[in-house]
Amino acid sequence: MTLNQLRYFIALGEEKNFTLAARRCAISQPSLTNAIRALEQELGGVLFHRRPRVRLTALGNALWPHFQLITHALDETPRIVAAMNGKSATTVMADTLGVPAMP
Repeated sequence: MTLNQLRYFIALGEEKNFTLAARRCAISQPSLTNAIRALEQELGGVLFHRRPRVRLTALGNALWPHFQLITHALDETPRIVAAMNGKSATTVMADTLGVPAMP
């Protein structure tokens, strides 16, 4: 499971349309479809009903609040770090680009 897959899940759940969700995520529609399928395979269940319209399954509904919390927490991290360091969130993100991960 990747952060991008979780972001795609949230976008698709909100947009209820693969094309719109892909556009929102700045990826191609086939890439979004493949990422959602891979996430479903990893989790062992279908997250979205595709027809007659896109909507969450019972599993998707159960995971929705958890995936929202995860993505929200990660989205807030640069702002929190910036506030603690007296920098802008953009500066914090720019400072971290290219820095190797800790072992």
